[in-house]
Amino acid sequence: MIKFVALGLLGVFGFGTSVGAPMVLESASASEADVGDAVELGTSCNNVDIKVFNQKSDQIKVTKISYRIDGKGTAHSEDLADTEIGKNGGNHTWKNQKLQHAPEGSKLTFKVFFKNDKVGGWGDEVSQEFDRLGNSCTDGRDYTFTIN
Repeated sequence: MIKFVALGLLGVFGFGTSVGAPMVLESASASEADVGDAVELGTSCNNVDIKVFNQKSDQIKVTKISYRIDGKGTAHSEDLADTEIGKNGGNHTWKNQKLQHAPEGSKLTFKVFFKNDKVGGWGDEVSQEFDRLGNSCTDGRDYTFTIN
């Protein structure tokens, strides 16, 4: 529990305490409240390498990844700078990414967002999902995704 002490200002507005009398207000802690996917400072997965292989017969442009903790809840995005990856096995690695909303030890599902190379430009953004719930996120971890 997080406790706040008010100096009786609520009594001024007729809420039952006299002016100047301390009053304790209680607020639920982060573990007791529904605060989404909050992560304590310094506990997120750091220095994570994200590697994407392109097995398609056309070049792709990777725009971002998103991840969900335990495969549910809020999807958190990490931009990947619209990186073009060559066809038929081309790949790229984004080094030292910080998954700031993923606590160390969490299990994650991912989506890789990309655009297909079309004659005259890039197609609409599409995504492919990846289940990595069998492995825990730790500092220095590598995640590899193959786009088919």
